[in-house]
Amino acid sequence: MYRLVIDPNNPDILYVGIRATPGQSVSDYVGVYKTTDGGESWTKANQNIELPDVWALVIDPSDSNTLYTGTNQHYTQPSGPLHLGGVYKSVDGGKNWQAVLADDYPLSALRIGSLAISPVNPDLIFAGSFDHSFHDVCPGAGIFISRDAGKT
Repeated sequence: MYRLVIDPNNPDILYVGIRATPGQSVSDYVGVYKTTDGGESWTKANQNIELPDVWALVIDPSDSNTLYTGTNQHYTQPSGPLHLGGVYKSVDGGKNWQAVLADDYPLSALRIGSLAISPVNPDLIFAGSFDHSFHDVCPGAGIFISRDAGKT
């Protein structure tokens, strides 16, 4: 488990982000999980897309059905799929996700370690990336800002 967030409008709803270890195959237990009963039971939230390397997770303070997750590019060794890093967004409580900052390289190689949403303007989102020990794999690119809820 790497990130845990609580719905600001309902303390029984929590989300947790779970990371894969380097080289690990993506399995059923990595991704974003959700509970609606205060942690008694958990279900995998990301059903439409694999999110194997969740580093950041945030809930929109003005709409708790909207979440963003920051991920790291993950490659399953030795031959198996490449999962793009970047920022992903859900508008239905974590059921479905779409990439909002995971286009072509180098954005797809970003390691997003932190996310923040403005409490006064939910369209204003910040994403912080960090460096990889192999700089040619993923250079730390700094802080990204979206003024339109992740569209650009």
